[in-house]
Amino acid sequence: MSAEAAGRWLRRLVLLQVLVFGLLPLWSEPNAPLDVLQHVAWGRHPAWGYWKHPPLPVWVTTWSVDQLGVWSTFLWAQVLLLPIFWALWRLGREWLDPVSAALAAGAGEGLLYLTLRAPELNHDSFLLAAWPVVLLAVCLGAQRGQLRWWLLAGLVGGLGLLSKYTMALLLLSLLGWLLTTAAGRACWRTPGPWVAVGLCLLLFAPHLRWAQQHDWVTLRYVADRGASAAAAQAWGDLLLFCLTQLTLALPVWFILQPLLGRRRRPLPTLLLWAAVGPWVLTVLAGAAGLALKFRWGAPLLLPWPLLLLAGWGREPTSRACWHVRWRCVIALGCFAVGLIARDQVAPRLGQPLVRTLFAGQELARQVEQAWRQRYGTPLPQVGGVGYLTFCVALYGPSRATAYGDLEPRTAPWTDDATFRQQGGALLWFGDPPPRRFRPDQPPERIAAWRQRFPEMSTAERLEVPWHLPGAPSATVWLTLLPPAQDPLPR
Repeated sequence: MSAEAAGRWLRRLVLLQVLVFGLLPLWSEPNAPLDVLQHVAWGRHPAWGYWKHPPLPVWVTTWSVDQLGVWSTFLWAQVLLLPIFWALWRLGREWLDPVSAALAAGAGEGLLYLTLRAPELNHDSFLLAAWPVVLLAVCLGAQRGQLRWWLLAGLVGGLGLLSKYTMALLLLSLLGWLLTTAAGRACWRTPGPWVAVGLCLLLFAPHLRWAQQHDWVTLRYVADRGASAAAAQAWGDLLLFCLTQLTLALPVWFILQPLLGRRRRPLPTLLLWAAVGPWVLTVLAGAAGLALKFRWGAPLLLPWPLLLLAGWGREPTSRACWHVRWRCVIALGCFAVGLIARDQVAPRLGQPLVRTLFAGQELARQVEQAWRQRYGTPLPQVGGVGYLTFCVALYGPSRATAYGDLEPRTAPWTDDATFRQQGGALLWFGDPPPRRFRPDQPPERIAAWRQRFPEMSTAERLEVPWHLPGAPSATVWLTLLPPAQDPLPR
């Protein structure tokens, strides 16, 4: 297999990936995913940060949905995969032969994070796109001494931090290589690393200022979500996290197995730092008591196809290349089938209905209609169960301000007093809520809301269907709070 043929094959494989996972969710996920709903609700209140994450994905998602529509988020999620495959291929050219480089990049089809979880545009989408590009920029900057690669490293590193704090794991690992190896220390004699670090910090500084002004709310979210009840639980979470990531790496090993043999060459130190360093830092965080979530490992496996072939790869014979290419296609097909099974087949077999089958558009229509019939004005605010409020905020023509979970900490642009002053709609599920939404609506939360808003006792009942024939409608309760300066209801 020639280098040109390998490059053409990789381009066709990535195009197939973009088409399959860019178009399939338009049918299998008729309602916007939760992260998209949240991002739009937050992004209509521009800020340098939000309570869960840095702001860049929120800005892009909001602009895309408001200008193009929800469908564009599925396309954006696939477009962000292009720099991943390009950077992996280009990195492979530095350490492998051209054919092995293309096959290593194509083995990314075996990663769950680049296939089954890729259609949803979220913070991981931006993080994954930045991760290998920063590694490539540092690699070429160190080898060639060209300032443009260090500028790219600083730019993408800063944007990665503005997407998700996990980017710091790679940046710290690369900094460790720059400080502890002879090749890395030699780079400091040039302006490149200094420029990269300065540019990265310059881009990230506004968010740091925002976080400081808001009592480090994003770090508090990470700590609260990763809090373990006891040391034993923390070690159990760490073990489960590592086993899960290793299990998710098995498809990559399956794809590359025809090219693997006994170790026959030393591993590039930069690649080793980039592949192992983030793992070490993650394990240390878990050992310190942070309860690791499996999706936090999304970028950790990206360099591993390169690491496997760099250390254990054999000569890419025609037969081995044939097997690897078809295994990439088979992996892509299996994950596509998995997407259909998760979104469409499993609910028909009695599994809990997934959120993306909820008819958020119909809920928004009913809520907006009830408000306009009574008050004749655009709906100013919507509060209550987060998912319901986000649906109405995104799909409703009024673009109402979302007061998700009636929690001022997560929606600092409003509060109870503002909600009463402007008026709005309160929404919550009937008892019991659909299974997927039960964690969103514990009974004690509804009891606390009733104390804050006694008007909830005079609610009207809405029946909201699902995008699934034969599925029973979801019961949603609606209370309309009139504006403080409202004349008379119609």
